[in-house]
Amino acid sequence: MIHPSNSDKTQLDALISHGMSYRQTNNKFTESYKEQRQSFLLKRLQLQAQIMFAAGLTLIAFFLWANSQLEGKIYAFKIGIVVEVFTLVCWGLCKTYREHPLLAETLK
Repeated sequence: MIHPSNSDKTQLDALISHGMSYRQTNNKFTESYKEQRQSFLLKRLQLQAQIMFAAGLTLIAFFLWANSQLEGKIYAFKIGIVVEVFTLVCWGLCKTYREHPLLAETLK
């Protein structure tokens, strides 16, 4: 015949509470990882936007210099300005997202 004892119950409680603390630690690690990953992706996107902006300005200058006709220069300038505007919008959204992260949650 098995007699129930309190030591078995306390050992079981200790085992369960140890497992729960591991899960809570694991959740904290997961949240920390997600925040670090999101921060890294934002920084990378912002850097890409900066590089794209500089490259776009360089290409605009090159096509303005390379085209001998005025019509070609105007066409290259228009295309370059459109690309630069989209690049600046992307760069601005990166900064806005960093300053107002709840805005992105509402947009999802």
